[in-house]
Amino acid sequence: MKKLLQIAVLLSLAVFSSCVSKKEVVYLQGIDSISGKTAEEIALNYTLKVQEGDLLSIKVAATTEDILLPFGANAILGQTGRTTSSYNNEQLNYYEVDKEGNVNLPLIGEFFAKGMTCEELEQALSQRLKEKGYLYDGIVNVKIMNFKVSVLGAVSRPGQVSSQAERLTILQAIAQCGDLTTGGLRKNVLVIREQDGQRTSTRIDLTSPDLLNSPYYYLKQNDVIYVEPNSSIRVQSSPYFTFWNASSSILSLIVSIVSLIAVLK
Repeated sequence: MKKLLQIAVLLSLAVFSSCVSKKEVVYLQGIDSISGKTAEEIALNYTLKVQEGDLLSIKVAATTEDILLPFGANAILGQTGRTTSSYNNEQLNYYEVDKEGNVNLPLIGEFFAKGMTCEELEQALSQRLKEKGYLYDGIVNVKIMNFKVSVLGAVSRPGQVSSQAERLTILQAIAQCGDLTTGGLRKNVLVIREQDGQRTSTRIDLTSPDLLNSPYYYLKQNDVIYVEPNSSIRVQSSPYFTFWNASSSILSLIVSIVSLIAVLK
């Protein structure tokens, strides 16, 4: 009976040894022991730049209504925020960046915007309008309206994440998808990025504090995040999983019975 009990215990340990440990699911382990200098430098140097296919909201504000007429729905009159009647239709405020990197604007015509930050584009457009004699006391505001990333794989709600802010971190994107499932592989998250005609990919370890120092910590337009399932999920897709799962339940029952018999004796 003693040997039978020992065998049952060993088998039960083998069955439950595949359980996910805390070390495999906790994010940013050891973060308190690293210096934040590099992470701060990355945050300061991070810039979101205009790419082809972007939809830009370009609004012009001025104190004189005549200056704003050519801009229609993209105009703001005065400093109080009073807008033109069609301004509430947000779709009218979008200018698409074409394959050559240009946007076609009222009074200006084609203007090369690709590779600029929103702030740089604001300054360049304001300067061009002043040079043409259209804008003297006005302000130009530029915003990227179609910033989105895709999150796929072992997350609770896979799909696209949109943001109107200029900064979105990989942790924020994952959080908006309901976080990784318990079967998501946190140490090997794939990030695919396409920028300036170049496609790159990298692997991210969400459990490592080095994540904060990665250039992929802040996401860019159209990034794709793929979370692989861990080995336990892959096993579940196997035709043998159902049999093994049932066997595990039976084995647990046998261990309980054997233990009870040993106690009674």
